[in-house]
Amino acid sequence: MKTISGLILLCIPLSSQAVCTLAIANFAFGAYSPANYTPLEAAGNVAVSCDGIAGQGISYTLAINAGSSGSFVSRKMIYGPYALNYNLYLNAARTTIWGDGNVGTGIVVDGYASIAGVNVRNYTVYGRIPANQAVPPGAYNDSLLVTLTY
Repeated sequence: MKTISGLILLCIPLSSQAVCTLAIANFAFGAYSPANYTPLEAAGNVAVSCDGIAGQGISYTLAINAGSSGSFVSRKMIYGPYALNYNLYLNAARTTIWGDGNVGTGIVVDGYASIAGVNVRNYTVYGRIPANQAVPPGAYNDSLLVTLTY
């Protein structure tokens, strides 16, 4: 009679979190004319890349702060003492302000089962500068913080 014995070791981590990163290109509206009676609109992209194990659940939120104006009601781009109102939105209709989830703003909430390797999801940022703002020509800008929580 022959006996075969062996030992199989199996290690399953209790928690294995994916590693996620953000890729954000500068958002540019282009040239704004105060004489134009229609808003100036543009779109940009926020990409989230997560490296996970196949089948692993990945979930996260994306929020954007109010910028230098400190207000989501109307973000402001600054040029010296001048300000140009604008805002960023979650949808193409530009009805939901992309913010931090407070004061009537929305955030991106996403979740999915990972495929092996890097998983990339892209989110469009829709921007609008309202028409008829009496501002002098210049390079108006604002700095925003995009927060990925996972």
